[in-house]
Amino acid sequence: MSKNHCNNITLSGLDTYCGFLHFDLNNRKSLTYDIIEEFRQLIVDKAVLTLINTKQVTTNDYDQTCNMLTLDARKLIISNIMNKINSKIIYKKEKTTYANIIEKQVNSIKNYLIKGTPYAGFYLRW
Repeated sequence: MSKNHCNNITLSGLDTYCGFLHFDLNNRKSLTYDIIEEFRQLIVDKAVLTLINTKQVTTNDYDQTCNMLTLDARKLIISNIMNKINSKIIYKKEKTTYANIIEKQVNSIKNYLIKGTPYAGFYLRW
């Protein structure tokens, strides 16, 4: 989740460090990680698997000396994830972006905590 989305959480009046699923640890934005979980498969996993299946990221992009992906591979993955977040999709018969849905989910959490409005997690089939 980008810094902008963490700001959306803070601007909504929620504490990014106070999560439901992830432990509250020092300097860990647990609520941010909780929100990521709803979107991980469709945004992150799908983007990474697409890059691997199309051989845009291969074993050659893994640097064994520092035990991580090369900088170019990391940039490519991040770019694809950000493109996915901002891509247009149809959700609940509305043309929108994942970024907008994330913002709506943050507001839904806020409404649940303040007003007791039922919270429905984000779900969309691959």
